[in-house]
Amino acid sequence: MKRIIILLVLLFSFVEANAEEKRIAVLPFKNLMQKQDFNYLSEGIAATITAKLGSIRGIAVVERSQLEAAFKEMGLQKAGVVDEKTAVKAGKILGVDIVVIGEFQVAGDQVRISARFVEVQTGKVVSTAVETDFFQKIFMLQDAVAFSLAESLQKALKIVATGAESEDVKKEKATMASMPPGTASEYYSKGYDYKWNKKDTDKAVEYYLKAVSIDPNHENALFELGYVYNEKGEYQKAIGYYSKVVALNPRAKDAFNNIGLAYSRLNDQQNAEKWYKKSLDIDPNYAIALNGLGLVMWKTKKFKEAEVLYKKAIQSDPKYHMAYYNMGILYEDMKQYAESKDYYRKTIEINPGYVNAMINLGIILETKDKNFSDAEYWYKKASEASPDNHLAYYNLGFLYSNKEFSKYDIDKAIGYYQKVTTLKPDHDLSYFYMGNLFYNDKKEYPKAIAAYEKAIQLYGKDPAYYNNLGLVYEAQKEYAKAEGYYRKSIEIDPSYGIAWESLGYALYYQYKDDETKEAWKKAVSLGKTSAKDALKKYYNISDVPPESTAPLATNLSASEYYSKGYDYKLNKKDTDKAIEYYLKAVSIDPNHTNALFELGYVYNEKGEYSKAIEYYNRVLAIDPRAKDALNNIGLSYESQKDYVKAESYYRKAIEVDPSYGIAWESLGYALYFQHKDNEAIEAWKKASSLGKTGAKDALKKYFNITD
Repeated sequence: MKRIIILLVLLFSFVEANAEEKRIAVLPFKNLMQKQDFNYLSEGIAATITAKLGSIRGIAVVERSQLEAAFKEMGLQKAGVVDEKTAVKAGKILGVDIVVIGEFQVAGDQVRISARFVEVQTGKVVSTAVETDFFQKIFMLQDAVAFSLAESLQKALKIVATGAESEDVKKEKATMASMPPGTASEYYSKGYDYKWNKKDTDKAVEYYLKAVSIDPNHENALFELGYVYNEKGEYQKAIGYYSKVVALNPRAKDAFNNIGLAYSRLNDQQNAEKWYKKSLDIDPNYAIALNGLGLVMWKTKKFKEAEVLYKKAIQSDPKYHMAYYNMGILYEDMKQYAESKDYYRKTIEINPGYVNAMINLGIILETKDKNFSDAEYWYKKASEASPDNHLAYYNLGFLYSNKEFSKYDIDKAIGYYQKVTTLKPDHDLSYFYMGNLFYNDKKEYPKAIAAYEKAIQLYGKDPAYYNNLGLVYEAQKEYAKAEGYYRKSIEIDPSYGIAWESLGYALYYQYKDDETKEAWKKAVSLGKTSAKDALKKYYNISDVPPESTAPLATNLSASEYYSKGYDYKLNKKDTDKAIEYYLKAVSIDPNHTNALFELGYVYNEKGEYSKAIEYYNRVLAIDPRAKDALNNIGLSYESQKDYVKAESYYRKAIEVDPSYGIAWESLGYALYFQHKDNEAIEAWKKASSLGKTGAKDALKKYFNITD
């Protein structure tokens, strides 16, 4: 990662004399004057020092969200701590070696910042730093304090500077020195041109930095640096530059808002909420901040609060399409599909090229309303608006292969899947679904084999790919080959009942009767009722115990039985009774996806994973894009320590919805337990960016990653 050199900030690379890492917590600084207008500096100064100390190798700085928990446990307000005893107490709760505390004081146009290290074990003050200057230079003072503390930390903890500058630092210095003479405003303008017109953010950063080196108070250049780093995903750097903007201009609502955005992307929702509210203190009708705060509420499952904020954002700016779009997502999560569709349509009215809203609207129309014609219209609109968006064509492939659709057309469906693979050659699911269409519908077995083999080549860990390839060979009466692929499927997933049932038929047609019986009995034990029928038909075996479906006295509809089951599960905590009601609902309506899903959920909780998988698969047979069912099958396999199979299902869920944070977090665990550390880190980082706090905790716990 490129390092940036800022005026008056000297960053050293440090290595500890011993290998033990020191943990440090930087607490909010106390506002000694108690002037409300300056309260934002309490966190701002601490954030700057945190960033600077965090650049020292051998030092682990506690993240802000952990401080929140410590303060809550101690019953303290976050107004700053200057008492060494309190600092020691906080340090012990946080499990750190050293705590940084301090205060600031504003008098006229002058500001003084004082800071000191407190050693948690002894309670002694290790070192101090004091800086005073004009208020307009507040961010320079913050940097000076941070640098002074870093120097003293080097001495106190016997941390030795490596001395030599990194190649990145040398390169940046050389680049800035080679720039032609100019004013700060000229460099800023060039940076702005590189960012917006030439789309070269790295070059833009160089010019913005040069502008700031000439004029440290160049608010626009500082803001743009914050903006660029936010977009690059370097959120702590972004926060640092935005903090300098608000120090110069305490009413810079955009900077306050964007600090909130950075914290939200870091999945620090508490700090995100705080900074969005600071922006709204300046302008209560600021639609962008209202929308951002709404997202925080949505991520923390406070749906009603999110709804109020989105509506206020829309009222403040009726043309702000993101508020409408986020409202659509919110209502979809709340299963209020009519309202969700309405807001997706409003999003598109305001922004006719917004593809995500088109695809989301199409999926609801197709899967919930069975309004296939309108779904087709929106998928096609999405493909026209963004011809390179493979998800639009993927959904069209599903739609045209649906026999309920009046325009059902296998050739068109295959054409759309082929379009997906042209745009995204590693899209194994499109090859798989093409294989299904060639096999089931067109009976073009060589093409089906080629498609399945390509899917396996791209992703060889999905048992369905091998099972279906076996079915093609079985259809051609090549039973030995079919048997081989069924066994490969079972090797990947020993609890895959479909493959056990398929294997039974391949063995039966090879006259391997004893093996056939065992395969079908295994399939029955894994929930495959049709295997039970085969045992009865071919061997007159009927002593395989059926699933309990004890009749209930009350004569209700499928939905009413489902509702009662849900009540027993959620409120009465009687899962066995819940199962009875869910089973009754399914006996009335075999396609009741909610009841089927809940049966899967309850059996998962009971540890009966094979049954859970069977019911989730029944959900998928009705809706192949049921992401929750795909994710939960993964959880079933993970519970059985079959991490490879779990991984495959988590990836399927992500394919359906790339922004499905739960599946990204689940995938991280499946990868971690396979010792795929780099992939696990990337999955958890993605989950964290999508609001999954558990992923952030996992990164800290397993890899000590806090940024």
